[in-house]
Amino acid sequence: MELKKTLRDKHHQLLLLLARKGNEDAFQRLYREIYDPVAAYVNRRVNNSADAEDIIAVVFHRFLTRLDSFDGSKGSVLTWIVSMARHAVIDHHRRVNPATVSSDAMAEILAGNRPGVLQKLIREENLLRIQALLLGQIPEIREMFDL
Repeated sequence: MELKKTLRDKHHQLLLLLARKGNEDAFQRLYREIYDPVAAYVNRRVNNSADAEDIIAVVFHRFLTRLDSFDGSKGSVLTWIVSMARHAVIDHHRRVNPATVSSDAMAEILAGNRPGVLQKLIREENLLRIQALLLGQIPEIREMFDL
């Protein structure tokens, strides 16, 4: 499963690189592959479907205009865009209820009912980093962790 996610992340990075160079097909393919996780993230945190659609549009507009700012050393393409979605959801709730949304309420909104895409991706990336560090150890240490 981790290998599959690593391959997915490398695939997304390649599509992003091609999109940066003006390859529209690569951008469209990347868009199709990351749309559902972004939409799910936003829809779990915004009750109004029209607002959710607007937020998703904002997120992908930001994504398109910031293609050149992606830094693969900070995480995957999917983590990056879900982070944009998180900020867009926060902006939306602040705009809709500027005086009534407390920081506690905002934390609850962002947490959602279950671990979100961003939390899962961060956990998976941390596990991959730990695994990579362990693989660089001597065989006796790797054996302790059954690698």
